[in-house]
Amino acid sequence: IWRPVRCLQTQASGSRNLIVNGDFESPDSAWGKSAMNGTHEFHYDDAQAHGGHYSGLLECTALTQQDPPENPYTSWSRWYQPTIPVEAGKTYRFRAWVRTEKDFPGQVTLWVIPAETKVAEARLSSTEGLWREVVLDGITPNSERIDVYLNLMNGVGKVWFDDVELNEM
Repeated sequence: IWRPVRCLQTQASGSRNLIVNGDFESPDSAWGKSAMNGTHEFHYDDAQAHGGHYSGLLECTALTQQDPPENPYTSWSRWYQPTIPVEAGKTYRFRAWVRTEKDFPGQVTLWVIPAETKVAEARLSSTEGLWREVVLDGITPNSERIDVYLNLMNGVGKVWFDDVELNEM
């Protein structure tokens, strides 16, 4: 059986990755950590890596019970890098690899926020234990910075991130 195959290049050729430690290989990295709701752990995990030896693991172990709810999230934590220097008016591509536990009940949300510009967002539910690539194209900031957030929301379980990139297109 013969079928045509379509190839897609997902990394801008020749451009450097603007995300510091996007492969999570350096534990002393530029990644910030924050947990707004729920009980969370952050790890550099050497048991699950898409590329290299490590990935960034977010694990929610308990939800926040709110009555009445003060915000819509029963759990929310994130790895983040604020103020990534870029050139205003140029176009960028964001790419990340994401993996959840097979039965993960929550949501993974990736935000790329150019200051004073519309937020680029990707939302995933469970990846069923497989690595999935997330690509956001056409990010054109009006200023000279971009913020990146890798969020775990509304679920107990584990989410891994690896090979996170921001490249000029």
